[in-house]
Amino acid sequence: MRIQRFLDQFPERLVVPMLDKLEALTFLTRADLGERLAGTLNFDTVESVNVAPLI
Repeated sequence: MRIQRFLDQFPERLVVPMLDKLEALTFLTRADLGERLAGTLNFDTVESVNVAPLI
């Protein structure tokens, strides 16, 4: 239902291109996002930066 409401805001000619864009997205859970973000951070590059996970 959420996707249908999202697509309803576009003119009919844009619905299929928007569906293509949606299909190309990678949807992440909160846990996945947190793990992927933490994996990309390099904690040793800048000594003046502190990172704390938010729960």
